[in-house]
Amino acid sequence: MPVKTQAAAPAKTKAPAKAKAKNGGIKIAGEGKYPLVPTDSIQFVERPKPGEEEPLFFNPRALESFTPESMSAIRMSIRSDGLQQPPIVRAITSDGTNIVKVELIAGERRMRSLLHIIEHNLPCFDEDAKRPDNYKQGQIVICKGNFCKVLKHDGDDVAVQILDENNVLTDEQRTFSAEDVYPTVPGSTFYNSVPCKVAFDISDARALRLAFSENDKHKNLSTAEEMSLVERLIRRGMKIKEICEALGSNVTWVSQTANFRTALPPTALEKLLSGEMKRHTAVKIMGYADDDREALFEASVQAEKEETATRINEADEEATKAEDDELLSLSDQKKAAKAGDTKAANKAGREAASAATKAAKARDKKGRAEAESGQIRTGHIEKGAMKIGLSPKKAKILSKEEIEEFFISGLNQHLLGESIDPICGEEIPGDLVAVARLTALAIVGGCRDPLSPIRQYMVEQERWEVKNIAEGDDIDDDDDDDDDGGEEAFLDDDGPDDADLDDFDDADDDFGERLRMGSRHDDE
Repeated sequence: MPVKTQAAAPAKTKAPAKAKAKNGGIKIAGEGKYPLVPTDSIQFVERPKPGEEEPLFFNPRALESFTPESMSAIRMSIRSDGLQQPPIVRAITSDGTNIVKVELIAGERRMRSLLHIIEHNLPCFDEDAKRPDNYKQGQIVICKGNFCKVLKHDGDDVAVQILDENNVLTDEQRTFSAEDVYPTVPGSTFYNSVPCKVAFDISDARALRLAFSENDKHKNLSTAEEMSLVERLIRRGMKIKEICEALGSNVTWVSQTANFRTALPPTALEKLLSGEMKRHTAVKIMGYADDDREALFEASVQAEKEETATRINEADEEATKAEDDELLSLSDQKKAAKAGDTKAANKAGREAASAATKAAKARDKKGRAEAESGQIRTGHIEKGAMKIGLSPKKAKILSKEEIEEFFISGLNQHLLGESIDPICGEEIPGDLVAVARLTALAIVGGCRDPLSPIRQYMVEQERWEVKNIAEGDDIDDDDDDDDDGGEEAFLDDDGPDDADLDDFDDADDDFGERLRMGSRHDDE
């Protein structure tokens, strides 16, 4: 049975086509999270041609990613399972209520697939379509994911002829149980309106941010597409922080993306753009001095070649040995069977089967090594650097202001959890964020007890409690009585300032409150 459409994103879209509101505006039917928008009213914000002025907003995904294979798969998914993820559109009004234009923000591949379905009137599954008692000859149905033409319905069996993705009959004929056969409806009427997430009268900047975040949540943009987007915004005169705000990203990600083209050796950039090297590997290369990067990458490429050759040779040897063992065991099985030794024959047969399995696994291992040949990973960078005696350039020591910006204010947004690390793509643990931020506060505050941040966090979480300290005990091993930690670490060189002291108090109070909020979130 076809998969039913999720309730949050209903595939059922039956609504009058080209329904108009007063004053000739576009009518969006229904209420709730995904109202129905007439399909023929949704416009694409087309990419500018070379030499044309680039608008702030258009789909950041490159047309080259719309491969025939991927588009065909999306069309078949929509036809057989429904529209699982509604597009996002921008409704532009003349007076706040009368919609004069609808532009697509995200979901271009889905929309182009829908237009193809409508143009060719391809049959689609409708979970609400009534199933007849008897299917008629020539009726188009769907059977276990296959669109078919009914040849004959005889009792519990339905004989069909399979259709290809373009609704053309193939030579394949099959018989299905009537329980597995479902009726279809014409795509041109079923998808004359589509459920969409609608944003009213938003700016180009907001539309770009929605498009970027939507692509990032579902099918990530390629590194080449990310670079093209950031470089386009820079050409418009936008600063790094402005781009961060526009895309909802962070300074590090934007800066790295903006610098890939100029900071990487040409051969490394080619690997990055082709997908043979991941983003975090490129960032690792940029951690070395400019003059060392080309030699480093050449050594890394050589390290990868040597490693891949070793993997292929080892897998080949494993496969050859296992195949030889299989032949020997089969020979032993044949001899034992001829001698009438059933027990030995069965044992040799099991050994032959085990050897055959090992040979198959070794061939798979060899195939993976061959398929991954040429892909540069961080391990190859480290091996290349070690081979030619290179070390990463020393990091610049952060100032107090930079620590506050990157490790205190910068971690605030992650305290409540549900944040995703932009490099690894994994959820950031809230407790580790809290400890990292508390450590930064301790450093800025001049604390010299390395266990203080851990102790304070555990006490805040009520997992530890402070025990009574005997009189005369000293928990601070530092003999320097001239300690300038605590509040004094916030003072400027020209002496005390009320604002400096307020900053310290506010930082401490702010952390306590956010920590409690974070712990409540973790408990949920």
